[in-house]
Amino acid sequence: MKFSYRFLLRRVALQICSIAFLPIASQALPPLVIEGTVLGKVKTSDESVVQVHRGVGAKEIDAPLNELGIELKNMERLEDIALDRQGDVWWLRPRPMSRQSWQGLVHTDLSRDQSLKTRVSGEWLEYPTVIEAGLAHDARDLVVLENKQNPFDPTLGREERIPRKEERAFAKIKVSGRSLEALTDADIKSGDIHAGALLSGRKQISQESLTVKWRRGAIEWLPYVQSRQNEFTSSISPLLSNTGRGLRTGTMVKWSDTSVPEEELSLSGAVSAESLTRIYADQSEARFQRYDFSTVLGKATSLSFIDLKVRLAADAAEDAVHTPRDSSFKAQIWDLGVEVSSPRRFQQGVVARVRRFALLPTPTQRFGDGALLMGSEDLQPETGLRASVGPWIQLAGMELEISGFYEQVVNAPVMIAVSPTSARTVGLGGVWAEGLDVRGSAGLGALKINVVYSYQDALNSSEISWQRGKAVPGRPRHAMKTGFEYFRGLWKGGADYGYRSEDALDLAGLWQKPPHHDLGAYLGYGTRDWEFRLAGGKLLAKENGLPSAEFAGQAAPDLLEPKLEQMEIRLQCEFLM
Repeated sequence: MKFSYRFLLRRVALQICSIAFLPIASQALPPLVIEGTVLGKVKTSDESVVQVHRGVGAKEIDAPLNELGIELKNMERLEDIALDRQGDVWWLRPRPMSRQSWQGLVHTDLSRDQSLKTRVSGEWLEYPTVIEAGLAHDARDLVVLENKQNPFDPTLGREERIPRKEERAFAKIKVSGRSLEALTDADIKSGDIHAGALLSGRKQISQESLTVKWRRGAIEWLPYVQSRQNEFTSSISPLLSNTGRGLRTGTMVKWSDTSVPEEELSLSGAVSAESLTRIYADQSEARFQRYDFSTVLGKATSLSFIDLKVRLAADAAEDAVHTPRDSSFKAQIWDLGVEVSSPRRFQQGVVARVRRFALLPTPTQRFGDGALLMGSEDLQPETGLRASVGPWIQLAGMELEISGFYEQVVNAPVMIAVSPTSARTVGLGGVWAEGLDVRGSAGLGALKINVVYSYQDALNSSEISWQRGKAVPGRPRHAMKTGFEYFRGLWKGGADYGYRSEDALDLAGLWQKPPHHDLGAYLGYGTRDWEFRLAGGKLLAKENGLPSAEFAGQAAPDLLEPKLEQMEIRLQCEFLM
C-alpha cells in the first residue's frame, strides 16, 4: 500500500487537538464507558437453543440475521429501521381473496416525528411475494445537558436544545417457492450526529443485500451478497470527514436429517470474504479485509425422560488492516453448547444450559464506523463460559421459567471515550457475573400479561487494580419489563412498564447512572380491516428528571453530554386495501 504523508499528518493533527482538550493532570480520571455498549451475542437459529441469558444492557454493533438466516456482519445496526421491518409490528393480517389477488396494508405513525410504511402481498408468476417499503422523518430537537466547564465538575449544566433532522427509508422484496426463496432489501438513513461539543456533523448510510435460499431434499444452499456505503461530514473539521464503502459475499450450505422421529441432526458450513474501504478528505485511504470459514454441527434428541440439544461450532478468520501501520490478525475459535430439559410435553420440569463460547471481533469494532468509533486493530476474541439452571411450568394459558445463571468472560468488548472526539472498543480483562432470570406470560380470557425480570451481579475481574471488583457498565443489578393487553369487542388497550436500577458509567465505579423508569400505554379501536390507536411513550420522562450530580460525569471529557428524555403522544393507524 502506498504510504500517505497527508494521512499521517492528519492523524497527528487530530491527536494534538485531542490532547489540547483532555482534562489536566489533576482531573485525569478513568475514561467513561459509552452507555449500553457491553456487546451482546449475535443469535442464530441454531445458537438460540443453547443461548444463556447474559442480562439486560447487551448491545450488538453489527446487524443480526436477515429473514433467511444470513448474518449481516458488515452492515451497520439501524435500530429504528429494524423495528419498522419486524413482522410482529403489523397489527392486521392480509387475507387475499384468491391466489391471483393482491392485498395492501398501510401503517402510519404521527407525532413530532412521522413515519409511513406499506406492505403488498400476493402471487407473482405463481410465487408468493411480499413487498414492503417505508419512509420516516424526524425533526425533533435533541435535548442534552450542557457542560462546557470542567467536565468533572459535579455542578449540573443548563439544558440545551440542538436542532436535528433525520430521514430514513427501507424497501424489501421476498419471493417464496417450494424449493426456492429470494430476499432483496435496502436501507437508507441520513441524520445529524451530536456526541458532545467537539463531535457533530451529518452521517448518511445506505446498505443493500441479496440472499437466495435453494432447497433440495435435506440440503439448503444460501449464496448472498451485501454492500454498504456511508458518508460522514463533520461540522467541526473537514479532516474528520470521510466516505466509506463495503462489500461482503459468501455462501452457506446446510444439511439436516429429520427422518427419525424425535431426533434432528444438522451440519452446516459457510465461507465469506468482505472488504471495507474508507476515503478521507485528503484522498488517503484505509482498508479492512476479512476471510472467514465456519462450520456448525447440531444434534437434538428427545428421550422418554429428557430432551437433549448439542451444538458444536468452529470458526477460522484472517483479517488485514491497511493504514500507515499495516497489521494482520488470525484466529481459530470453537464453541460448544448443551441444553438438557424435561420433555416439553409435560406441564413442568427443569432445564439446564452450559455453553463454552468464543466470538470474533466484528469488522466495525476492528475498523471503526468512520465517525465516533475508532478502530481497535489489536482487539482479541471474546471467550467465556455461561451456565444456567432452573424450573419451568406450563399450564393452561400460562408459562413461567426461572433460571439462575453464571458467566465468566475474558476480553468482553466495551466502548470507552478516549478523546473529546472519539471512542474505542477495548476488551475487559475479565468479567464474572451471576444472577437470576424470570420470564413469564399468562392469558386470562381477554387479558394478556407478560413479565421479564433480571437480577445480576456483574463484576470486573481484571488484573488492573482500579478496575478489579467494580461493577461492569451496561449491566444494572435490577432490570424489569412488564406489560398487559386487554381486548373487548372492537376496543383494545395496553400498557408496559420498564425499570432499570443504577448502572455504572466508568470502569472505576466513580460515576453512576441513576435509576430509570419507563411507562407507555395505548388505546385502540378497530375491526379486521382497520385500526386506530392513541399511544403515549416515555410518560415518566419528567419523573426521571435531570440526572443526579454523579450522573454529570457522563459529560467527561465533553464527549457524551447526558441526553434528556421527551414524552411522546402518537396517533397511529393501520388499514387493509
